[in-house]
Amino acid sequence: MLEKVEMNQQIESEKQEIDKLLVEIREAKETLIKFNEDLEKAIAAECHIEGALKAAAVSYTHLRA
Repeated sequence: MLEKVEMNQQIESEKQEIDKLLVEIREAKETLIKFNEDLEKAIAAECHIEGALKAAAVSYTHLRA
């Protein structure tokens, strides 16, 4: 009987630890999703700026010609 109670306590303790780990994993996942979204925005902004710089360089070249 005592052994069964101890086993149930061990199972409950391990379940609580797993629940904590799942919360940490979900939080890490949300953080990674946010970083990915921010990175995609930064890449899009970089592409936009690169296009603007290329257009400015072409325009400048035509003005000097």
